[in-house]
Amino acid sequence: MDLKELFGDGRLSFEELMVKCTEAGVEVGDLGSVRSEYDGKITAMKKNFALERELDRAGVKNRTLMEKVLDQEKITVDEEGVHGIAEQITALRESDPYLFEAGSASAAAPVPVRWGASHGRDVPDTDSMDDAEYYRTVRKMK
Repeated sequence: MDLKELFGDGRLSFEELMVKCTEAGVEVGDLGSVRSEYDGKITAMKKNFALERELDRAGVKNRTLMEKVLDQEKITVDEEGVHGIAEQITALRESDPYLFEAGSASAAAPVPVRWGASHGRDVPDTDSMDDAEYYRTVRKMK
């Protein structure tokens, strides 16, 4: 049996792939358990990243303490993002302001994140440049 005939163009979901493999008698081993294990790890990574980002934005004095104070059961991850962190931080800011840096009330503003490989160089913001400045900058980068 040809693989292309069995699996089509390769755009099958995981469940469809498992059904096709079972029907064809192909042994797939423990792919289901491996997938659930890695899905769990990815979810934990998303949760930890979101928690670190929110704690940085909130200006906490002791990150380790705050991670223990926050109710981890109320922090959920789904397709839309991570939920339950900001509400807990807001409540703690009101009840225990000594846990936060002074003047960090404006920390609710989003922190800009730069993507791409800057390799340690400061990458200029080309979106805010006029045409002449943009072309000078591009020539310098070459």
